[in-house]
Amino acid sequence: MATQLQTKLNSALGTNAAGEQVLNVQIDGSGDANSYQMWIGPTNFGWSGGASGALTIASGGVHPDVINSNILAEFDVLYKNLGLSLYLDSITLYYNTNASGDDFDFRIRKFDLAGSSTAVVEEDNIGNGSTGAGSIVLTSANADTWPTDGEIDIAKPHYIIVDINNTDVNTDVIFYGAMVKGHFA
Repeated sequence: MATQLQTKLNSALGTNAAGEQVLNVQIDGSGDANSYQMWIGPTNFGWSGGASGALTIASGGVHPDVINSNILAEFDVLYKNLGLSLYLDSITLYYNTNASGDDFDFRIRKFDLAGSSTAVVEEDNIGNGSTGAGSIVLTSANADTWPTDGEIDIAKPHYIIVDINNTDVNTDVIFYGAMVKGHFA
């Protein structure tokens, strides 16, 4: 066992630009130790802003039990790693709309710990004009709101709001989840 461990450790050793021996650690399978990705799926959503507060997880997605309400989740990502801060590169949203007028707004909001919150990431009218399964990649180049330098403020809690609009029934928009990609610097 010790020999196998030593073999694996030796295979992870490399050298940096200064010629020093370093340990190459792979975090997410991308080959880059400073990259980060995390899936925020339907089971991460635990509350609806509708009158009943209930939501349903079905067909691999989540929807509120009340039409035109919102679903909430904690934005529970790794904010720091080995002293480095997380910077957002992209957030890919996966969803389904039943009619071309159905849409939703996506928000990541930051609490100030004094009763207020501000938008960190914001995009409106997602899915409007289309039907069926869809996805959108949000970045600093196309989102309505994005952190100035991409950095997430670790000193404050963050949460996600998926605000569903223009629906006739509560299953008109189904949210499957979000793939968060970033890097540590």
